Amino acid sequence: MLLENACDPDPRVNREAESLVRAGAQVEILCWKRDSNAPISEIVNGVHIHRYPPASGRKRGAKQFLFLLGFYWNILRDSNQRSADIVVAHDYLMLPLGVLISKKLNAKLVYDAHEIYRWMDAGRLPAVWLKTSENIESFLVKRYVNLFITVSEQRKNDYWIAERGLSPNVIGNWYNKIHANKNAVREKYGIPITSTRVIGYAGSINENRLLEILLELGKADSSITIAIAGSGNSALIDTIKIAATNHKNILYLGWINNSFDFLASCDAIYYGLEPTHPYSKFAAPNTLYTAIAADRPLLAIAGGEVAFIANKSGGVMLAKQATTEALLEQMDQLDAWSGWGSLGADYTWSKAERILLRAYQELLLGEENDRGH
Repeated sequence: MLLENACDPDPRVNREAESLVRAGAQVEILCWKRDSNAPISEIVNGVHIHRYPPASGRKRGAKQFLFLLGFYWNILRDSNQRSADIVVAHDYLMLPLGVLISKKLNAKLVYDAHEIYRWMDAGRLPAVWLKTSENIESFLVKRYVNLFITVSEQRKNDYWIAERGLSPNVIGNWYNKIHANKNAVREKYGIPITSTRVIGYAGSINENRLLEILLELGKADSSITIAIAGSGNSALIDTIKIAATNHKNILYLGWINNSFDFLASCDAIYYGLEPTHPYSKFAAPNTLYTAIAADRPLLAIAGGEVAFIANKSGGVMLAKQATTEALLEQMDQLDAWSGWGSLGADYTWSKAERILLRAYQELLLGEENDRGH
């Protein structure tokens, strides 16, 4: 498996790798160490993880391409000592490298597109660069990929089929049930144990996440506790800290390694994405699947998979507008929230694992047939 982060951890990649190990495969993750303090090599739940230089920070824009080439070179040089039946490229930046390695090792190529590179980085990288990358991606998938995977039906139908003419397999970014000791977790983070209106957010802190609207919700109604965990934009973090200083019902928890327990201890989980952001119509956030696994309502301002699921289940409390008033309107429905219905049983990693293993089995059986076995 090829990965452009340090896998320290990457929840989706770790789950896929561990599922394959339990099924009898030997899995190695070759990933980019970047600025991680994780060890160069380690074994986690049977998965061998190897982290490669060069060291590199985040948010370098187009300059990051030079560091990416250095990572490519290190992997290609090391591949002389490796063999594989299957090479897995996780996301677009690993796809060209996956093509090269799979050809070199005479292996099948799997492409797991967690994100849509063109729209995820819209506004941060030149539009011409992103459009060219999109065309390269489509060409490589059609020409070299043996198994193509994405994370949601909505993204498959509305982007990959409708816009790219490609039809990937869907392996949801789902979780098995999350159980947390609510009182213990709340006590750990200073969240009121007796409150029944705690809204939790965990993730990236930036302008596109509409966190200022969430802060205004806490300011407008002191019976609502807002608990925010994450890292990112320093100016926005300062805004959150000031709000927390001035309002005892607003908490900033910093970065939390195990956000699952924290979110499961809340009464509702928040997710927001600026509606005008190009990625909004395709977003399939981990927060949505965490809410399903934790059996908590998702208070949301978003499109994409969130809106798609809102049409199937009352689990999503979807604001009609990106305003504090619209969130307050949804909060009035919190006491009447009735759960996720059948999605709670359907959207589990156990189910996704079965789909994953069947797809890999068919890929390997196809390889045997190709060889005359």
